[in-house]
Amino acid sequence: MSRLDRYGDLIEDDDSPTLFDQDPPPERHEPPLLCELCDTPLKVENYSGWCRECSLIVSQRLRLVVEERWRTLPDGEHVVSERGRVARLLNVDRSHRYPRVSIGGRKRYVHQLVAEAWHGPRPDGAQALHWDDDPDNPNAANIRWGTPAENAADVKRNERRRT
Repeated sequence: MSRLDRYGDLIEDDDSPTLFDQDPPPERHEPPLLCELCDTPLKVENYSGWCRECSLIVSQRLRLVVEERWRTLPDGEHVVSERGRVARLLNVDRSHRYPRVSIGGRKRYVHQLVAEAWHGPRPDGAQALHWDDDPDNPNAANIRWGTPAENAADVKRNERRRT
């Protein structure tokens, strides 16, 4: 077999293997994507590394926040996350002391929705309480389920009177 050197001159009687004499490289198969926590197979488009169930367990049971960035769509009514989740933005009714939204034709207080989402179902006789008594701060870390007596103690602790 003959080849050319780097100057273009013919090299004769060269028995060294060439690129074409070698076996083709084996086909590359990517290993299946698996959840980092439970080894469940993941879809190709899942780049978070966790299956849905593990994400829920981490976020709800361990109280860890799974970071997810959201961007508002040009229509101004929807947001989409980097994970491909889409949500509709609701208009907040601020005509009352506590902000409300309408879901399925029913008015719901935002702080109660936050408590249900982050702290589980409402226990019997419980109220959604703000640690700082600020109705405009429905952050999950500021909301908890509690009794009316605990709510009164919060008002006293925060030296705030209801208006």
